[in-house]
Parts: sequence; C-alpha cells; structure tokens
Amino acid sequence: MSKQKTLEFETLRNLYRLLFNFSSSLIGKNKTRELLDDSYEKILPYFQSLKRYHINETNDLVLESKIVTEKEFLSFTVWIQQFIKDLKKFMVGLSKLDIQTITSEIKDELEEVGFYEYYKQATELEY
Repeated sequence: MSKQKTLEFETLRNLYRLLFNFSSSLIGKNKTRELLDDSYEKILPYFQSLKRYHINETNDLVLESKIVTEKEFLSFTVWIQQFIKDLKKFMVGLSKLDIQTITSEIKDELEEVGFYEYYKQATELEY
C-alpha cells in the first residue's frame, strides 16, 4: 500500500458492507455477525491495530480515523480473509467463494490500494 494512493476508510467500509450483505443473504445477519466476531478475536492477538475497528449495533464497520494506516489495512485484510475462511468452513460446499466476485463493484479501488495482493498473502497464514 505504501507505493499506492492513500487508503480512505470508506473503501474498507464498502468492502465490509459487500461481504456482510453477501454472507447475510446466505446465513443470516446473526450468524454473519457471530463469524465476524469470532474471526476478529482469532486475529486480534496477532494484529493489535485491529482494535481500532469496531462493528456497531447496526452491524456497520467503524474506525477512529478516515485515513487507514498500512498496519490497519493489513490487519483488516487478514481479518476479512479469516472471516471468509470461517464462512467457507461453516458453509460446506462453498469452497469456490471468490473475494473478487463479491467485491466486483469496488474492484478498481481495491486493486489500486493492493487489497487483493494482501488478501492473497493472508490466505497462506494459519490462526
């Protein structure tokens, strides 16, 4: 991300909303929130900057700043990757879940800031 443009929080919020809506359509809002919370708790010990992100009572993503640091971006990406991994595990047969398809509406923005590269690297991590 350091060589790309500045990442605004709104981009990550839009990504989060696309994933939340996609997952909710499959398993409902409550189970989606449960999986998001579980994946958050798995990643938090390794990425303390994740603490700056919160999901509020309306299931929307909140960050203390409008500009995202590289550490916050990385922690968010690892969290989202873990959430997708947990969703696949919960939804047996959902192995072909493609982050680029789900986020196609904002694909250009995400490519510009290197999200898909970070996401791909995060798939190699185990928590």
